[in-house]
Amino acid sequence: MCESVDLIPLVESEALVLEMPIPEEMYPETVELVEFLANVPKVAVTASITKVFGPCPLGMMPGNAWKIGPDGKLSRNMCRPGATALSALFRMADGDAIDRSTACECVYAGIAVTFTVREAEGDPMETPG
Repeated sequence: MCESVDLIPLVESEALVLEMPIPEEMYPETVELVEFLANVPKVAVTASITKVFGPCPLGMMPGNAWKIGPDGKLSRNMCRPGATALSALFRMADGDAIDRSTACECVYAGIAVTFTVREAEGDPMETPG
């Protein structure tokens, strides 16, 4: 009994590159970052991202958090629209914004990030300010 096998020559193929057009505005050339808030909480707090509408140009997602000291110092830099929204919340709440939320409107159309302020967790010595 004889079996036949078809041999097919293999040709080295080029890597498949998917080209998806992405709008220019999704690649920010510059995003202004700040280290301090203009209006500050009365006590150290944590501001966490609780909702994101559209892809944040900085890659921020729900769960990302900042500690904010009573002097307004942020535990890490934040974009200007986020800092402006949080400062406005502290100003309107007279510094007591625990369990309140605010949303920033990104400079890039169609993107909004919601922050919720909570009591600072962890060692108070780790809190800036």
